[in-house]
Amino acid sequence: MEVNPPTFSVVIAVYNAAEFIGDALDSCFAQTVAPLEILVVDDGSTDDLDSALAPYLEKIRLIRQPNGGESVAKNAGANAATGDYVLLLDADDVAHPQRIEAVESLAVMRPDLAIITHDDAMTQDGALLRNYFGDDRTFVTVDQREAIVRGCFIVNPAVRRDVWLAHRGYDESIRISADWDLWIRIILSGGLAGMVDAPLVEYRQWSGSLTANVVAATLGSIAVLEKTRRRNDLTATERMIIEDQLRHYRSRLARAAIISGDSRAREFLVAVVRDSGEAAASRIRAALAALSPRIAKTRVRNH
Repeated sequence: MEVNPPTFSVVIAVYNAAEFIGDALDSCFAQTVAPLEILVVDDGSTDDLDSALAPYLEKIRLIRQPNGGESVAKNAGANAATGDYVLLLDADDVAHPQRIEAVESLAVMRPDLAIITHDDAMTQDGALLRNYFGDDRTFVTVDQREAIVRGCFIVNPAVRRDVWLAHRGYDESIRISADWDLWIRIILSGGLAGMVDAPLVEYRQWSGSLTANVVAATLGSIAVLEKTRRRNDLTATERMIIEDQLRHYRSRLARAAIISGDSRAREFLVAVVRDSGEAAASRIRAALAALSPRIAKTRVRNH
């Protein structure tokens, strides 16, 4: 019996990305398998997004809302979508022409998958840096529960819309890393993730305050892990992994805050000192750095 292929709703959340949104939309219209619909969620942009979207208005579904952040915007798109899958694309990224075709093929082959991800080509100011998956990050097929609390191995995925809605989408109280939180909740609840082993999105990064971004991203990761450890269905091993990862992220946070001159650096260092599970040498270094953040900044930059 012939199986009808699933349908895909592309959701693009936009905030002040008028410069890039045309490239993202053009890549969606160039797909070898067309999406069912493209939903663009304007998250209270203040740039000239209207002009950038004008050539596309008859071909997209435009949702406007006050600025609420990425989680709120993507939830709005997913809630309004009608396809079998919600397919995410950031407003400054570009999809490979065969993205939907490749994801559709795996979805037909593996209807048991709740999430389908793929590799991404990561670029900096237009120059290829590396693929998302590599020696330091791999897609995990065995024991995805332990793997997903250890770190996020899912990027720009297609998510079954019924699964997204069952888990109420992104936690809107988490502004950064809310995607990781959702993948954790889906996988810990029995959902499976699969991967197309090809770079199907150009994940574009641009020059800016990279260190400040590390501080914000690390705070987001800590929030996700602290939320996850409150679950009552974790194994002892999963709890141990979460605690180890929290120590890693707290140390990373303190280091990034020192380098960027963040006023919270001493607060972050004290958190490392108070962690009784942290190695003694690390706690001593953090204590000394908290006493003299200026000297610590010089030492960190030189190492």
